[in-house]
Amino acid sequence: MAKATNINNTSATATPAEGRQLLTFEKREWVQPVLFMLSLSATGLRFYPALLFVILFLVKAFREDRYSFIVMLTLTVAGSGLIDPRVIPGVRFSDLAAIAALVLVFIYRKTPQVRATIGLLVIYLLALFVLATFSLESISLQLVSLRNYPMFVYFIVPVACFAGRDFDITLFFHKVILFSIIMCVFYILDAYIICGNLFVPLTKLWGDVQSTFYDLYWEPFKFHPLRKYPAGMFFVLLSVYPMLRYFKCPHWMWAVLVVAIICTQTFTLMLAVFITSLYLVAGRKRLVKYGFIAILGVVAVYFVDRALPKPDESSHGSALRVASSVDQFIDLFNAVDAEDLAEFGTGRMAQVIPKVDLVMREHRQWTGLGFLHPDKTKISRYVIDNEFYSDVTASEELAFEVEVIPVQVFLTIGYIGLVVHLLFLIALMVIVRRDRMAVYFNSVLFMCFVLGLSGFARLIDFQGLGICALAYAAVLLDHYRHKEA
Repeated sequence: MAKATNINNTSATATPAEGRQLLTFEKREWVQPVLFMLSLSATGLRFYPALLFVILFLVKAFREDRYSFIVMLTLTVAGSGLIDPRVIPGVRFSDLAAIAALVLVFIYRKTPQVRATIGLLVIYLLALFVLATFSLESISLQLVSLRNYPMFVYFIVPVACFAGRDFDITLFFHKVILFSIIMCVFYILDAYIICGNLFVPLTKLWGDVQSTFYDLYWEPFKFHPLRKYPAGMFFVLLSVYPMLRYFKCPHWMWAVLVVAIICTQTFTLMLAVFITSLYLVAGRKRLVKYGFIAILGVVAVYFVDRALPKPDESSHGSALRVASSVDQFIDLFNAVDAEDLAEFGTGRMAQVIPKVDLVMREHRQWTGLGFLHPDKTKISRYVIDNEFYSDVTASEELAFEVEVIPVQVFLTIGYIGLVVHLLFLIALMVIVRRDRMAVYFNSVLFMCFVLGLSGFARLIDFQGLGICALAYAAVLLDHYRHKEA
């Protein structure tokens, strides 16, 4: 059985085609990652002394283990349901990461691919700025929201961390999976054992309920499953490719991953991982065969889900949220008016319809309304009374935010901006298209895009861009290592 020490000594030139190693971890490898993530959780529970331990762990990892450092830093900056990225008043971790990246842009010795990526980001940012000038909102206020779109610049931070150092993609994958398994265990404990928000404290709770160190939201051992929103599982997307194509993972790891995904009760997460896994395992030639088998499996899960009791009487979804999600598509074809259509996507279309309608009435479909701010924008003509909301107290709102990211981009910068945004993502794939690990970045980007259809892992801020940037950086570092070799 291959031990972690064997993995650490694996040549960086090894590829999945040469045979996958059995992935195992030594006991001592779990200690620091678990303590670090518990420190993040404690900080997220507003036990602020734990933030000191977070900083100390990051400093220690930077000095001793750069692989762990870039993983830990990404978890911290993204928040990942563990820690509030704005725990320091007036400061967001993503802004600090962006500032560090901008400094590195000027001082880091750049490879051709890094230069091409920075050039692409500059063009993307300039295009966004030009589109912002067409808005009725002031540029100064729009910059507050606009600054989130180019957060992909974070990619240069992990790249620069290995300046003058060897990079082994195997070791990187090893660390990613280690932290991912811990995250999955946290999810399972919270959803099924703690039945609350303890280990991943900053996942959504209805009614503005918060879980804090001195006032925990939990019902331990009540065995009343709690839906855990997938903020922490975005990071786990980084482990899908290596678990399927790079290592032979024990069955218990797969069980932990699958159960954790089920904990989220998020159909788009299940769909994104399912489609990606199917492609990575089957490949193009066997995709039809495996796809047919997979469809039969989904049909079976659909009927099982329909037979299961709802989590509670107030729930609008089925237990696994598979049957309810499929039923929504069936109802969509039977929709006869706007009210029926508004129910699609667990009510997300209720957000979309009146806001898209306003953009059309304002004749701003090509350039959008601009980078409006949900709290600071005071343009009265952009305030609507949304008749599709069942809660009349929330019906008056700014015609801007929706939970469907492509639509959000359209509302912000119109058809032109949507094309610019998609071209930016495609151009990133083009830059690394010949790199041996290009599929790794492409798979993570695809999963984030699918999740964005329900408002998660957004590719317009650090939530999704930060995860993709880390995958992209790993591809660039691996390419540079093999090019030098």
